[in-house]
Amino acid sequence: MRKSAAIVVVAVAVVTAVSASAAFAAKGGVPGPPDTSDGSTTTVVEPTLWTCEARNENGAVWVLGEWDETSYSAGGPGTCIDIDQPGHTDAHRWLVTWSGETAKSADTVKGLLLRFETEVHGTVWAEEVFTTTGGSWATAVIDPPDDAFVFVAMPHSGDRWTAFQVTVTPLPADES
Repeated sequence: MRKSAAIVVVAVAVVTAVSASAAFAAKGGVPGPPDTSDGSTTTVVEPTLWTCEARNENGAVWVLGEWDETSYSAGGPGTCIDIDQPGHTDAHRWLVTWSGETAKSADTVKGLLLRFETEVHGTVWAEEVFTTTGGSWATAVIDPPDDAFVFVAMPHSGDRWTAFQVTVTPLPADES
């Protein structure tokens, strides 16, 4: 009896693997080089930096932030902000404020990760995890590279945000 049950399990696994492979191939699988059968040439330009915007253009789904003359801001968890205004790639302190609501009645969340990093998922310059639906955080002095860095606000997968707003403001190095 055990031998026949094992045979059934193996058969189901094989059928599942074959079906998944066929479905993947039917969707086009891994994209290959551009079709140039008509004699045309196509140049694919890889981004030099994985900014928030470049990640979204490559299929990611970040809520992008904007600069409004005093601060960067975005509305939505899963926020990514390219720090791209003149002078902002110099060493600075940053003030991050956020507010939001979750589907839970308590004023706590499992974990909201706030991070400044080179590109997206690069070298981390400052990060903290918070368990409240609102608050503020002033970073220590950070010294990212001159070409690019980003701010991301990543909610815990168990949190159900119904509203979220974040503001990121540059501060002088001596201000808290």
